[in-house]
Amino acid sequence: DRAPLGIDYQVGSAYELPFRAATFDVVVTNHLASDLADLDQAAREIARVLRPNGRWISLQLHPVYGVRQDDPDWVLGYHALRAREHWFIVSGHRAPEPVVRHDRSLTDLLGAPTKAGLLLASVTEPHPTEEQMRDPWWKANWDRPVVLLFEAVKPWC
Repeated sequence: DRAPLGIDYQVGSAYELPFRAATFDVVVTNHLASDLADLDQAAREIARVLRPNGRWISLQLHPVYGVRQDDPDWVLGYHALRAREHWFIVSGHRAPEPVVRHDRSLTDLLGAPTKAGLLLASVTEPHPTEEQMRDPWWKANWDRPVVLLFEAVKPWC
């Protein structure tokens, strides 16, 4: 209120976005898949509000991030949606309340935009550089891929 940025904030559900079809050129999501039980429905809504040639850019937890490295049977549950209570810890500070995190396989994560009619344009795994990995913080906190970045495009027809 003290320093308006000219942004019109809207509140709504990812399952039923409060916008007309073909409204946006770009939709950017950050960890959306972790927060939703039904990623496919949210992907359909994102596809609906994108204009033709519109892009969905999404940063997500990497599917292997949710795999317990100490569980020899991890492969048995990997392809199932796994909902778990999760405490965020950032820079040594623990969140006051847990959230439910939904872990998905790579197939489910990247399948959501394609099932919604979008085309995958790129998939990347951002990671630290060799120089960053010499830093003790990175070495201690990056023991497996943590994030996955994808871009999906709504076709013209």
